[in-house]
Amino acid sequence: FTKEAVFSGVEEGKEYSSYTVITCNNAKKLELNGSTFSNSSSILTIGNHTLTAYGEGDYVKEVQFTIKPYFYTSGSTYMSANGGEKVCTSGARFRIYNSYNGNTLNSSYYEKIQIDGEDYVNDTSYYYVGNHTLTIYGVNGYVLEVEFVLTPSVSNLSVGKESTAFKPTIYLSNTNDFTDETRYVLLDGKEYELNTTIAE
Repeated sequence: FTKEAVFSGVEEGKEYSSYTVITCNNAKKLELNGSTFSNSSSILTIGNHTLTAYGEGDYVKEVQFTIKPYFYTSGSTYMSANGGEKVCTSGARFRIYNSYNGNTLNSSYYEKIQIDGEDYVNDTSYYYVGNHTLTIYGVNGYVLEVEFVLTPSVSNLSVGKESTAFKPTIYLSNTNDFTDETRYVLLDGKEYELNTTIAE
């Protein structure tokens, strides 16, 4: 007869946000992705995983599951944990963390994080206006893409406002340093110099 390995905290094909704690008390040995796994341990590493239980008489049972990132932005609009949403805000700070204890994940828990193909450091500010894609890479081929939009913050300017001269304040980055030639503001079809008075 065969006595099956009994798992708690994990099911075949299931996705878990941020972490899970796995227990299997009737296995001879446990492995996670080919490495020894300690019973009743938590798994926080983002990505696709395979847990293997070994028993007597060449018994082997595998369970495949996924740990998804849990994150939000600290900008004006929060992003839900399941991703896939567009965010409109004047700035964003993406924080990927462990929902159990609130600790921010360091780079040992994921392969890499990128915005528009460039490396992004977890829990740091990002201010560049435009359409963007946040990509989170986990182990064993896991990839999550989230599209978002950052809009400029404009003050001293409103629709229909009449004035002989005014100076709109437009924030396009955390330093207002407008050095990238691919980013610009047009006024009546002409490039507008930031933080200058409009008198015409």
